Amino acid sequence: MNTLSDLNLTNSRALVRVDFNVPRDDEGTVLDDSRIRAALPTLRYLLEKNVACVLMSHLGRPGGEPVASLSLASVAEKLSELLPGKRIRHCEEVVGSQAEEMARSLGGGEILLLENLRFHPGEKDNDDQFAKALAGLGDIYVNDAFSACHRKHASVHAIATHFPADKRAVGCLVEQEIEALDKVVDNPQRPLVAVFGGAKVADKLEAIHALIGRAEQILIGGAMAYTFLRAQGVSTGSSKVEEDRLDDAREILEKAGDKLLLPTDHVMGMGEETRTGREITGDWMGMDIGPETASRYAKAIGNAATVVWNGPMGKIEEERYFSGTRHIAEAMAASRAVTVVGGGETGQAVHRVGIENKLTHLSTGGGAFLDYLAHGSLPALNVLKED
Repeated sequence: MNTLSDLNLTNSRALVRVDFNVPRDDEGTVLDDSRIRAALPTLRYLLEKNVACVLMSHLGRPGGEPVASLSLASVAEKLSELLPGKRIRHCEEVVGSQAEEMARSLGGGEILLLENLRFHPGEKDNDDQFAKALAGLGDIYVNDAFSACHRKHASVHAIATHFPADKRAVGCLVEQEIEALDKVVDNPQRPLVAVFGGAKVADKLEAIHALIGRAEQILIGGAMAYTFLRAQGVSTGSSKVEEDRLDDAREILEKAGDKLLLPTDHVMGMGEETRTGREITGDWMGMDIGPETASRYAKAIGNAATVVWNGPMGKIEEERYFSGTRHIAEAMAASRAVTVVGGGETGQAVHRVGIENKLTHLSTGGGAFLDYLAHGSLPALNVLKED
């Protein structure tokens, strides 16, 4: 699979898939530009080589038709702020005569941002004709949208088949993501400890199954922990339990044995009341791992040589249930291990604690992060590897 340095960029126009799916307020002002910043190393590399860049991204879920509030126009303005002195134009369509004309007239070192890919139904359908129309806007293709690489969407999957193998590559961000995740997937430094939290067992099943065979310990927190505890016959009170995943939880418990650790104490909530204890009964709900569990998990992280983490330990929207996640984050920051973290909520927690610069790698992926852990590759990467 090619990286940017493998491409002949002379007199070329690059079609670059980025992820500018950023949070914005009601006026369209970008509230967090970290995803845009993540694409800058690739864009700067191309611009320095005097490459004309046609950028593609999705934003939100418009459902295959134009939605004015989900236009990428305000994102183009933010990109202009981050790349001062560079000419950045926004196209009001995804494909069509205007897009073709604007792409053709683009000079070296200039940028054109196409309209939201998901305004077109062909994007999510992985439609080959839509992919072909996109491919006609550039003569080399660069995928730098790691967070979309687990999807079979036209701009990351079908499109690659419309470029020869020597005219397509991954960008700097995707290269960096693969390098970091391979430290977990391929011959990790040991012991390897995996930390999983969040709401749903279903989202993490494949990754947990894969890591049972690789990790020395798997630490479970978040709402998903109560499905595992119920599967063990432990009282979970009114805690959220995925009844349809109890058999999956039992299978994992049997397969993992004593390498899978579950909370032994909890921060519980009932309305405005909060308490800490070992047993969850009646109308009480488990809302966070307790201090004893947090300490036990932190010790496991401290003894690890590689740690991978996805999913918060509690309902982090409320400060009173943030303590367990804070403990995990601080243990990661203090660790000398290779530390790899992924997932939207987990990333927010990392920024909240202020430890992002103390991690080996903070991934831009959520579903892509988990799928790479599970399978060691992703659909959009596999298609780039084909001859």
